[in-house]
Amino acid sequence: MAHNILILGASYGSLLATKLLMAGHNVTLVCRKKTAELINRDGTEVRIKLRDEPAHRAIFSRDLPGTLDATAPADVDLSRYDMVGLAMQEPQYTNHTIRVLMVKIAEAKLPCLSIMNMPPLPYLKRIPALSEMDLEEAYTNAQVWERFEPGLVSLCSPIRRPSAHRRKRRTSCMSACRPTSRRRRSRTRRITGFFGSSKRISTR
Repeated sequence: MAHNILILGASYGSLLATKLLMAGHNVTLVCRKKTAELINRDGTEVRIKLRDEPAHRAIFSRDLPGTLDATAPADVDLSRYDMVGLAMQEPQYTNHTIRVLMVKIAEAKLPCLSIMNMPPLPYLKRIPALSEMDLEEAYTNAQVWERFEPGLVSLCSPIRRPSAHRRKRRTSCMSACRPTSRRRRSRTRRITGFFGSSKRISTR
């Protein structure tokens, strides 16, 4: 059965959207008005270079089973959707129009899947060892998350996600590369923990 999925963010969001469209689901990308007009007119193109292939594969949203559209935050009708994807960088959720939309999402109790650059605060509250800790200072504005129920927020680990960039600012084309292409020389990388300390983690 096809589901209707709202994704906040049209950069990394377009990568997640492409996978969902391939599975036959319908996706709406939330982005700036001009970007939404571009996507609604031309669709998206995601270019991915797979292992042992000499060139990138171009995947066009218009060729996939699912339906794609885009809208500005203020124009979202949440009654249309079954799930929300969180695909923006953490500081971007403090934008006023996004914050207003986040309040509505929390009140609608829609399940959320994050591919953000850091775990959403409600997700961390699901972890017993972290649930009573004061983690708010790690976020640009922790109040963005205060209305969300932890049980409705899930996470897809960003550690092995591909790197992506928009090829031209005025196009809806995204390029993605495998993270191993840049990390093959090192099996570990340094991350900054929630408590201000740095740790090395394995990326095997």
